[in-house]
Order: sequence, then structure tokens, then C-alpha cells
Amino acid sequence: MQQAWYRKYRPQTFGEVVGQAQIKTTLLNQIKLGKVAHAYLFAGPRGTGKTSLARILARAVNCLEPNQGEPCGKCQNCLSQAKGQMIDLIEIDAASHTGVDNIRELIDKLNLAPAICKYKVYVIDEVHMLSKGAFNALLKTLEEPPSHVIFVLATTELHRVPATIISRCQRYDFKYLTTKDIATWLSKIAKQENVKIDEPAITFLAEQAGGSGRDGLSLLEQVANMGDDITREKLASWLGFVDWRTVLELAELVVAGKAKAAIQLINKIYYDGYDLAQLTQAWISLTRQLLATKLNNQDTLGIGDEQLEKLSNLAANLTVDQISWWLRELMDSAAVIKRASIPQVPLEILVIRAVRELGEKNKDEKSDRGTKTGSRQSVGAKPTSASGASAVSKFQAGDWAKVVERICQSNPTLGAVLAKTKIEVAGNLIKIKFSKEFYKDAAERPNNIKLLEKVLSSFDKNCTIECLVDASVESKAEATAVDRIVQVFGKA
Repeated sequence: MQQAWYRKYRPQTFGEVVGQAQIKTTLLNQIKLGKVAHAYLFAGPRGTGKTSLARILARAVNCLEPNQGEPCGKCQNCLSQAKGQMIDLIEIDAASHTGVDNIRELIDKLNLAPAICKYKVYVIDEVHMLSKGAFNALLKTLEEPPSHVIFVLATTELHRVPATIISRCQRYDFKYLTTKDIATWLSKIAKQENVKIDEPAITFLAEQAGGSGRDGLSLLEQVANMGDDITREKLASWLGFVDWRTVLELAELVVAGKAKAAIQLINKIYYDGYDLAQLTQAWISLTRQLLATKLNNQDTLGIGDEQLEKLSNLAANLTVDQISWWLRELMDSAAVIKRASIPQVPLEILVIRAVRELGEKNKDEKSDRGTKTGSRQSVGAKPTSASGASAVSKFQAGDWAKVVERICQSNPTLGAVLAKTKIEVAGNLIKIKFSKEFYKDAAERPNNIKLLEKVLSSFDKNCTIECLVDASVESKAEATAVDRIVQVFGKA
């Protein structure tokens, strides 16, 4: 049976590990200076090198001829571990050894000296799976282990590891691998395996890996026998993945207000045989990247330079609130699409809503909303005198209640929002103060502005309105009430 590639290409030295530069440097320095800790905790996502580094650490501390902290790979101890015959390296899968008896059995053997090496190294994988009793049994040993014992605990769910355990270990947080790092690594392996695959296809596999080197390698192994000249387009078709660039195109169409083109693209993707549930997940992933880019937090998601440029251009047209709203709507659609009789419908509805919510920003003065405190717009009756002066009465503060009452008859939700505002009148200028920008945005939608203009005209009022945000407008209780109204308003 052929050996799986993730085992065949498991790194054997610190230098071969993809990413995690800071962790590798720290461990190498500890080994060179002879200041190895008695217990380590490696925490982070799957496929980011935790177990590999644990094994390399075990090899390095027991290597007979280390080279600047790196294991030589040639001595008896290194060769024994490479063959899986090193009896002083004990690996335990906590998922299948969760009980206190398993840990007590381990503890009973700790005082036995290493058979061959300088250290006994215990690697406990998925340590968060241990029971409460097992953690309690392990606690004292971690605090005062024998001098010849090193523990390396690995977990993908740090929050499930007791704080008492964490405090007795040197903790290292592993990050998702960047798309660029994964692609570079996969390219090297593809050459070694004589896989005929172009660079865009390699990048596509790296993108689909989601920051996991192991997942990326598994995908490369899967497509290795699909023939020569493997391209990005072929991979998308064979694997059933929607290309990141296609999802970006869909997002760009929505932000540009091109609902028809966006819906046509969704249907093309569907009729080309792709799973729309997978498309929705890909869209969620891209929107999350978009939010990270907007917040200048892209490093946490391993976004590549090419992706970052495209995401930055798109994010420039949106606010954080808009992207957050989009992300929530996508997650709602992901839940609905699984049980929809016509799978395209939830996404088509989403496109219409998103074009209204996101596309409006490109159609009016809100394009520079991030630096403005408000916006002005003339509404109401037009001047009718020959001189051009206004022939209608000026707006008075007391008129606002009548305006709101009339609006409530046509649009109760808009009326409820406007009823919670604070009004200031200076001549023909009406300053409408909202407690939150979201409410201001809702009131400034074109259809709502038209309704406000119509109502003001019916009162023979010629004025200019200026919408502002003032957090002091409403009390906490009032804000909660309006929140409920606007939630309904947003779903209309």
C-alpha cells in the first residue's frame, strides 16, 4: 500500500516545517542553550504543524550530534525515531485515552529512566479530550515531573484545557498557514512527485486548504493522478469547489448594484454542476476575509497579497456595518439553502436584499460617510413665486409630530424610527438626529426619502433636511425598542 503523502512528507527538521517561524526560532534557541522546558502546550488549528514540531523537538533533544539545535537525522536515535522504533518517544491520542486510569498508568512509568535517550518525551495529542479526573491526575506530574521527562501537549481547542494545566506549560499558539506558504510547499512536492500542475492551480489548492498544510497536501495527492496539464479551471470542476475569483466576481456584482448579472452568475454556477451550499460557504469565507481586510486584520486569515489587493478594492466601497450585515445574511442563507426546494431562490433573494443594502452606498452621498457626520438633502414643495423666493411656509418644530404621524400611515416602521429622533430647526433646515448610524442609513434609503418628501410637500413645507448621528438621543430602553423595529424594517 502506498504511503499517504501527509506521512511521506512530514517534516523531519525545524527548517522543513511550513510557517510558525517564531515558534521554531524559540525552540531552536532553547535546544542550543540547553534550556528545554519540562512541559509545552502547542495550541492551534489542525494541520498547522503541532504534532510535527512535537516530534522534531523530541528528536532534537535526544540527537547525539545536533547541528545548531537541528537533529542530524543520521545518528542512531534519529534513525530509530524515523523508523517509528524510538521507545523513549511515547505518543498518546487523548481522544482514545480519556480516562483517569490511562493517565495513572502513564504516571506510574514516569520514574523509569529512559531506555536509550537522554529524555523520555510524552506527546499527548488532542489533550482537551481528557476527562476532568485525568486532568487532575496529570496536574501534579506537570508541576514536578522527573528531570528526564518532557511533556508536549497538543490541542485544537485550547478553551477546553483547564487553566491549571495551561499555567504549568510553556504555551505556543500556532497560526493558520498563509496561502503563499502552502502554495510554495505544495509546488515543491508537486515537482518531486512529477505532477504536471500550473502555478494558478497550486494557488487554488492552497486557497481551498483553509490555512491547513495537511489539507492542502491531501488535495494535491487527490488530483495528482488526474492527468497532465492540471489547471485551476479543471480543479474547480473536478473537486466541485467554486473558484475564489468567481465568488469575488459575484460579490463585486452585488456591490456594483448589478442584481440581474449576479443572479445569472448564480444560476450558471448551479447549472454547471456546482453545489450551491458549497458556493454559500465560499461566499461566507470571502466575506469574512473582506471584513478582516476592512479591519486591517488580514494576517489572522492568511490572506495572500493578490487576494488582499482585490479585497481592499472591494472593501473601500463598504463600511464595517455593511459587511457585518452581509455576513449575517449569508449565514442565514446557508441554513435555508439546505432545505430549499429550489436551491437558487435563497441566494437570489439575498442578492436582491444585498444590492439594496450595499449598492445604495455607490448611488448617493454616503460614499464618504466614514468621514461625514451627516448629509443634507432638499425636500418638500418647490418655490413658486416669480422672484424665485419660497411661496410656502417655513417648517416649525411642532410640525414634526404631524409629519411622523402621516408617515406612519404609509410606512409604520419608518415612522417608528423617525419618532425616536431629535429635531432641530434653523430656518428651513431640519436637523434629524438619530441614535445610531444604522437608523440614519435606513431613513436615507431612496424610497424613504421620497416618502418624506411627499409628506412634507403635502404640508406645503419647503425645507432641507440634514441627517446626523447623536448617541445621546435615546435612552437605553428606547434604543432597545427601536432595535426591534429596525430588525423588522431590515428584513422587509
